[in-house]
Amino acid sequence: MKKITLTLIALSFSIFSTLSHSTTYKVAAYAWEPFISSDRADGGISIKLLREIMLSQGHSIEVETMSWSKALAVSEQGKADILPAVWFTEERTVKMQYSEPYASNRIVFVKPKGDSYEYTGISSLDGKTVGIIDKYAYNEEFLANSNIRFSKSSTVLKNVKKVANQRIDLTLDDEIVIKTITPQDVLDKVAFTKEALSEKPLYITCYKSNNKCADIISSFNKGLKEMQDNGKLAALFKELGI
Repeated sequence: MKKITLTLIALSFSIFSTLSHSTTYKVAAYAWEPFISSDRADGGISIKLLREIMLSQGHSIEVETMSWSKALAVSEQGKADILPAVWFTEERTVKMQYSEPYASNRIVFVKPKGDSYEYTGISSLDGKTVGIIDKYAYNEEFLANSNIRFSKSSTVLKNVKKVANQRIDLTLDDEIVIKTITPQDVLDKVAFTKEALSEKPLYITCYKSNNKCADIISSFNKGLKEMQDNGKLAALFKELGI
């Protein structure tokens, strides 16, 4: 009887210990189809992957959708824990900690259909009006080119529509994202450059000022490696069509 009692106590302690280390992290999500989407049951590619990885490490997530600028603000204020799909810049590493990359985005230009323009380097953009999103981590050389006229919008889709209506010359983002978010009647009016501005690895990040940050990144990296090693990551991406 004593042995059974001790076994039960040990089991209870083990369960309590596991539960005590389980954490629910708040995710500041922003519309960026198909990686982040409030219209998809799985929340989008990035959210689905983040949820599965955190679950594998004994944690859960709560997702709230907002604008990109608000997501940055509430995360820095400590009101949210995770930014689920972020590109790298040296400037951000001052305040943010990055995970290992879990995917990659190919950033191409969108032009009006029938336009002969082809991207051949930063200088080929001279004199062009290019639609961008404020505080996005575009190529630094691209942003530093004073010969480009930048037109800021709050969403990628607004910029694509401006190109379709020939209000601006070009815009840019991940080709998969643009094809996912853009209605067919608008897509019919635009085309993509063959050459990409850049390939952007995709990460989760959190602000270093958040005392959960180190644990978040450690848990994600561990879970990501496990999924890479056991083939589950490749299978998931195949299932999601990327």
